[in-house]
Amino acid sequence: MEKVIERCAVVGGVDTHKDLHVAAVVDDQDRFLASQSFATTRQGYRLMLEWMRSFGDLQRVGIESTGTYGAGVLRYLQKAGVQILEVTGPDRHDPRPGKVRYVRRRGGWPCGFRPKTNGNA
Repeated sequence: MEKVIERCAVVGGVDTHKDLHVAAVVDDQDRFLASQSFATTRQGYRLMLEWMRSFGDLQRVGIESTGTYGAGVLRYLQKAGVQILEVTGPDRHDPRPGKVRYVRRRGGWPCGFRPKTNGNA
């Protein structure tokens, strides 16, 4: 009898920077699994994706504000068929500095998260 190994669902997140992106992975119970830094190059993006997938079935990846620093990794992951969520930063007008609001919903997604598809979202 063949043993079936069930892969758990995981979600990735990327904090974008000029020279390095910091990636993290959580499981389907929102438990932190690991984090690691990767170069902002195609090879770095490839290694990041392989690393994230090594933890289980990668469901989606949240990328911090996909402006200039996140544009390359966004395109790479989209071409690889990964569902992307754009994660916005804190509300600069919020009286509580450093807080990101996740409570209010817009379009079915928690505030601060929205699906990113082909740059048209």
